[in-house]
Amino acid sequence: MPVETLVDPELGIAIHRLSGEVHGEQVVAAQRRIFEDPSNDPAIPVLWDAREAITTTLAVDEMRDMVAKAEPLYPRMGPGRSAILVSRAADFGMGRMYQALSAGTPRTVQVFDDHDEALAWLLGSPP
Repeated sequence: MPVETLVDPELGIAIHRLSGEVHGEQVVAAQRRIFEDPSNDPAIPVLWDAREAITTTLAVDEMRDMVAKAEPLYPRMGPGRSAILVSRAADFGMGRMYQALSAGTPRTVQVFDDHDEALAWLLGSPP
């Protein structure tokens, strides 16, 4: 499965683990799993762990489409944080592109290449 979703009750965050080649529809489906679940806090911090993923196949138009398809979820999203965790420079660049495209969403998105830094930012004071 390219996107595995779980909620860590101890940390109070949602984690999406991405593996293999990632496509926009998979990302939007993962967002739906979290934000359409009434048992989750809409401001839940979200970690997109893409260290095992290949994101460089995503085109800019597909990223724009991902942001547009997530728009119906905006009323259910709180003003929380979403961290994208990557392991390669090319994926860092793709994450920054997504960060820029998602600037108008309710979530604050930041890209990291260090797991501890990503968690510290997610669990820090509200944005």
